[in-house]
Amino acid sequence: MKLNLIASIPLRPVIERMLSASPHRLEPVYLPAARADRPAFLRERIARAEGFDALLLADGAELLDGEGLAAGTVPLVLPRVHNCVSLLLGGAPLYRGLFGLHGGELCWRAPLCAEELFFTPRADCSALCYLADTTLGLPDESIEARAAARKNGWDYFAEEIDPALLARLLAGGWEGDDFVTVPAGGRVVPTYTQELFRAE
Repeated sequence: MKLNLIASIPLRPVIERMLSASPHRLEPVYLPAARADRPAFLRERIARAEGFDALLLADGAELLDGEGLAAGTVPLVLPRVHNCVSLLLGGAPLYRGLFGLHGGELCWRAPLCAEELFFTPRADCSALCYLADTTLGLPDESIEARAAARKNGWDYFAEEIDPALLARLLAGGWEGDDFVTVPAGGRVVPTYTQELFRAE
């Protein structure tokens, strides 16, 4: 299959190390850093998807606004995750668990990502989670992450990256509840429940 992979920049170092293991022809494209620019970018990519067998939206629910997202002539495939961190942790359950444990006051640091990742307001952050890697050959930047936490007065802890869900996305293993496939002409909409979104 020929697949267009659309992902946020923090996923790039991980994706680059995993592309060669996919049996498919993958063309990655990275989202603009400014979240306000992403809806127009996604609409343009969906409109220009001729020639691909599917568009993979690696960041899951983060890419959906209140009305969802319409597929064009090519199916959309989304892992059932909140955002890039949820994907790097191997899925939504661990992400939700960490948020619950820390009262939602978390920010994140990924290897080769110059800045912390915030999915809640920066002012609400009280703990930094470093996403450590021991399998993909990413550099250990835990010292820098710990220093950033100390500088900002945040607690610090680390969680190991689990690339299994991303590997399945890249390999075309989209069976089961971990993925939502939106057929051509369909729509994916947020549910505001633990399932995050559904195809219509």
